[in-house]
Amino acid sequence: MRDALQGADPETVERIKRLDQEHEREILSLTLQAETARLAEINKTMRAELGSDSAWRAGWRPFNGWMLALSLAVVNFGLVAVVLRDPTQLAQVVDVLIWSVVAQGAVQGVNIKQRSNDKARQLGQAPGGFMDLFKGIRK
Repeated sequence: MRDALQGADPETVERIKRLDQEHEREILSLTLQAETARLAEINKTMRAELGSDSAWRAGWRPFNGWMLALSLAVVNFGLVAVVLRDPTQLAQVVDVLIWSVVAQGAVQGVNIKQRSNDKARQLGQAPGGFMDLFKGIRK
């Protein structure tokens, strides 16, 4: 474009530059409007989901907690049964138990934290993070 404008009237060059800048501003404005509309729709959907009393939305975290408790109970009863039948199997059973507790406990920990965040959002509060626990501690 610069080559085409070389030797052109300076007034015309200035006018073309202004038109180009206006065009860029208009494109940016339209892009921002589209992004704002997209985010507004996402927020609307999220608010509708949070407001839902559906068991599918609100029930899966408690269900996971109950399944964790049930699974650990079954594993513990299995551990007792195996050790009573053959005490030499204790090491293998403990390995399975440890992995089960760690994996399910990690999932449940994340679920508990997210459920707390959801409740805070419903109350209009900002959910806190792990580091918020240390804000009141002074050196």
